[in-house]
Amino acid sequence: MVDMVRRSYVEKLTLTHLRYRAPWDILLSKFRRGTVTVAGDAMHVMGPFLGQGGSAAMEDAIVLARCLAQKLHQVDLSAEGRQMRITQNVIGEAIDQYVKERRIRLPKLSLQAYLLGSQLQSSSSLAKFTIVALMMIVFKDQNAHSQYFCGDLRLSVRREMECGEEEIDIVIAGGGICGLATALALHRKGIKSVVLERSETLRATGAAIGVLPNGWRALDQLGVASKLRQTALPIHRASEIWLHENKQGTTQLMDGEVRCLQRGDLVTTLAENLPHGTIRFGCQVLSVKSDPLTSYPLIQLQSGSIIKAKILIGCDGAHSAVADFLELKPPKLFSIRSVRGLTCYPSGHGLPHEFVRFRRENFLVGRIPIDHNLVYWFVSGQEGYPTDSNISKDPELIRELTLESIEAFPEEMVEMVRRSDPGKLSLTHLRYRAPWDILLGKFRKGTVTVAGDAMHVMGPFLGQGGSAALEDAIVLARCLAQKLHQVDLKAEGRHMRVTQNAIGEAMDRFVNERRMRLVKLSLQTYLIGSLHQSSSSIVKIMSIALMMILFRDPTAHTRYDCGDL
Repeated sequence: MVDMVRRSYVEKLTLTHLRYRAPWDILLSKFRRGTVTVAGDAMHVMGPFLGQGGSAAMEDAIVLARCLAQKLHQVDLSAEGRQMRITQNVIGEAIDQYVKERRIRLPKLSLQAYLLGSQLQSSSSLAKFTIVALMMIVFKDQNAHSQYFCGDLRLSVRREMECGEEEIDIVIAGGGICGLATALALHRKGIKSVVLERSETLRATGAAIGVLPNGWRALDQLGVASKLRQTALPIHRASEIWLHENKQGTTQLMDGEVRCLQRGDLVTTLAENLPHGTIRFGCQVLSVKSDPLTSYPLIQLQSGSIIKAKILIGCDGAHSAVADFLELKPPKLFSIRSVRGLTCYPSGHGLPHEFVRFRRENFLVGRIPIDHNLVYWFVSGQEGYPTDSNISKDPELIRELTLESIEAFPEEMVEMVRRSDPGKLSLTHLRYRAPWDILLGKFRKGTVTVAGDAMHVMGPFLGQGGSAALEDAIVLARCLAQKLHQVDLKAEGRHMRVTQNAIGEAMDRFVNERRMRLVKLSLQTYLIGSLHQSSSSIVKIMSIALMMILFRDPTAHTRYDCGDL
């Protein structure tokens, strides 16, 4: 380093006294007067300790331009008199929107930079200790600031949306399995909807999904089962091997078909059967609120656009903005983490059509063939994976940690993990919505409801998460279709209230039909998860006893029929 400084360009050398705008000043300051505002260092000069000064300035540019663009097309900057005042008010609203959006982001950045700077410059051990403690409390993930996305600047053609507000009859938040299946079910009933998907392409994360007989009944109703059957082998039996006890057992699988589908095959097939323009990519739902005039939902997107919907269905996963609007309790965490992956054998894997699980103490390793070349596998356990959230974004590190955790397992599984496709690896901290929360939760507010993981996220222990989401799609579309042909979604005044009441009745019927089915599924999953994660003999005995009392036939859940669409 000494030699580096010695050899540096003299004309590039600078000496700067570091400055900062205090976090509390950013939080409380008025950054707009009339049609004047600030950005960059003029707004939030900060020390270089986070390396975010320049990046934050570029974020300012994107957000400010987007906010102004949404308003400027509505006004004439050359206007005079009363129209000039209207123009000024509109510009003021745009700047206020910019300041509001940035005020959420900038105090956090400036506070983190301020604490790092204070730690560097202070000579007091007590002050340093206090600062470190504050950092650990306030910024548990100290790299979270780099994951921020300021939103899109330009409006994508494929979104087919203009700046400002848009009215859509039926909006589905989330373009995963449940969202696409719900849109397709509505389409089969002749009902148009729009799917808002936050990513820029179809999401095929999660490697694969087991579909049980009840899931195939739902896929038959959607009209896509025949095509999907061609992509996956039927699974005939299941084997359980307890390595630490040196014993094993094999059972024939339940009546009806069981197959493991690539998640990408399922999502793509559902999407291909939807009308063109149904899915709008790059549309992340930030929040939902009720229109004070009509009581219909207002959907705030990360791009700054607002959508007025007549019906909103939240299929946006475990971290659902729609579930937040419904004030549902947040999902809980199992102490178990799960790694999932796919391994391809170009010359064929030669495995039987069998679901095999290996157990050793608190670790569970399983595999199931998808076709003659591709195998889906998973590793679940409570140890071996640090809590650092950045690990889930590093496939090679996931594979390395997984290989370390399964060293004592059969070599065939170790080699399967070693040869896996890094692009399909995922590390997940398993979540669930508690059975009592499903039993007591209010899953409808006005003309808004939820389905899929947003409604009933559950652990993978029954393999019913995806199949239950497909059931939701069928039941919800059927309930809505029975009412929507009786009303006019464009109605206003008294007729609008009639329409809202009819939609509410349809959603209530959906919730009532699904509630007990989902309580049973989630309870059975919860008990199996508790048995898997607990080290307490008492908890294990109680879980087994409850399973024997409540679920004498442990595979009865697969014989459920969600009915015709």
